[in-house]
Amino acid sequence: HGPAVDLVLTDVQLPDASGVELARRIRELRPGLPILFMSGNHDLSGAAGAIRTEDLVEKPFDLGTLAERIRARVAGPNA
Repeated sequence: HGPAVDLVLTDVQLPDASGVELARRIRELRPGLPILFMSGNHDLSGAAGAIRTEDLVEKPFDLGTLAERIRARVAGPNA
């Protein structure tokens, strides 16, 4: 029990793991928690079906784009 977490931002490819696997584990604990992926790899065939377009921000991105995507994910689909 600590500060509330409103969103998780993770890279698709992590040094020793997969961001998709991390998201799966997080969703087991917090099903409604928004997860935003980032990736500089434009070939995401290994993550096919696991990442929706609206859940991905492609590198390089500017802070304005990142902030916009975070706001959209935190606000939810009905905002």
